[in-house]
Amino acid sequence: MKQNFINVDNKLTPEPNGLLVKLENKKIYDCKSNPWTGAVYLIEDGKLNLPNKVYKEEDDDKFINRVLHYYRNATTQTTGILLNGIKGTGKTVMAKELAMASDLPIIIVNEDVEISNLKNFYKKITDETVLIFDEIDKSNNKWKSDDLLSFLDGMQGTGKKLIIMTSNDSNGMSDYLFDRCSRIRYIRQYSSDSNIKFIDNVLNDSNIVTDHKIVKDFIIKNIKLLSMDNIMAFTTEIRLFEHENMTEQDLDYLLTDMNISTNEKDE
Repeated sequence: MKQNFINVDNKLTPEPNGLLVKLENKKIYDCKSNPWTGAVYLIEDGKLNLPNKVYKEEDDDKFINRVLHYYRNATTQTTGILLNGIKGTGKTVMAKELAMASDLPIIIVNEDVEISNLKNFYKKITDETVLIFDEIDKSNNKWKSDDLLSFLDGMQGTGKKLIIMTSNDSNGMSDYLFDRCSRIRYIRQYSSDSNIKFIDNVLNDSNIVTDHKIVKDFIIKNIKLLSMDNIMAFTTEIRLFEHENMTEQDLDYLLTDMNISTNEKDE
């Protein structure tokens, strides 16, 4: 049997082997590259890893709706979003929530993918997609902030892209990332106390009977990083060992030996 070739603009290339597939909305794809050739490819992945309950405020939903309303109605190219702030304060959860709400295929870019190779790959993609670049300020990824500029500019003119980036510290990034809204249109900041407003909800949902003010004040005073993981972990510890008339000393005993950085220990 003779081999089939594909004719594109009078240029013949061998027909590739494999099945034709379409990118599915809300499905997760890992974007990786061959370490020897640099060729970029996608691997179907499972679902985004989200907690059973996401704690957020009305303002968080408003932010998601605002971003998506702009993306769907006011642009034909790239919309860039940066979620910046201390690790563990909710940036990655927001990135996942925003990606899921977009109802588009979700592509998580591996830190080993060169931006130049990703650009070449995206020249062939006309579908609208979400791309997530997690922790763009990390020292060991291959898509430094300078390299992201041309990708955010959308010079290749392919399908619309919603690009969501997270970072722990934007101070060391290229100033050119922030000099125009066409690159990063929305920036949302997260601080060390961003999750304080959710402590009461967590205590209620966990059926903690100890005075919530005592517990909340203790958490704020003693836990250095108020990430949802740390808040939930300590709340679970309280629920497991809770007894009547718990005091601050009892709470201090529970926090001792847990793998949670405390203010006292770091002084």
